[in-house]
Amino acid sequence: MLLTIQRTDLDLVCYELADGTLRSLCEVSSRPDTFCLCGSSLFVLNPSGELMQLDVRDSRSGLRDTGVREVRAVSSNGRRLLVHSMDQRLTLMDENCQELRTTRFPKPIEAFHLGLEDTVWIAGGEAVLGGYQVHWSDNFADFRSIPWPASAVYVFGDEEGIAWTINERDEVWKLHRLGEGNMPGCRQEASCRDCMLRAYQPAQQVARLKSAFLVLSNDGTLRGYPAPGVREPVVQLQGVLRFCVH
Repeated sequence: MLLTIQRTDLDLVCYELADGTLRSLCEVSSRPDTFCLCGSSLFVLNPSGELMQLDVRDSRSGLRDTGVREVRAVSSNGRRLLVHSMDQRLTLMDENCQELRTTRFPKPIEAFHLGLEDTVWIAGGEAVLGGYQVHWSDNFADFRSIPWPASAVYVFGDEEGIAWTINERDEVWKLHRLGEGNMPGCRQEASCRDCMLRAYQPAQQVARLKSAFLVLSNDGTLRGYPAPGVREPVVQLQGVLRFCVH
């Protein structure tokens, strides 16, 4: 597993995580607002909206220009990139930045993620209680909305098609694309809060992978757990501003 963190001094540090042990691969003094991992490359968005690329296993060559311009933000599921352009286009690319598909989302985007099974997740559009509406598309064309009270300011899609979100109250929720009452094992009771993960709040980011569950708390501590529901972390880093993983 590859993990990149942005420290509070804004520099990036890339790690390999295996068996609960972190091994440092490289450091980058780029200080970007947006970055993600795809394949063995770290993609970094510079202040001019240009997408740069670094091979984290051979960082001596440094950052190189991909030629992708006018980028607002970028996301990845580890195999492909999703680029949000200044003109609101969403472009799916391979790890060599070759364009695969493109579409448009007609509303403002607050946050987005290319899910691990290729679903596009977006928090954006209308502001609602708790953040913004949550939208999804599994065909890179037709976007549907999860019914309210689903809301988020951050979203991460796992390999089972579940969205792990954070709302404006820094609460961690998992959302089914069809809305409340559809999660496997759901009791369908109005008072149920099983989809809210209280043990990991307040949080800024969350990522659910097959073998890891990572949570960045508001105090700048990144904790890695074997799975959701586990209380004791196996990895812990201090002074983290944001992270990406695959």
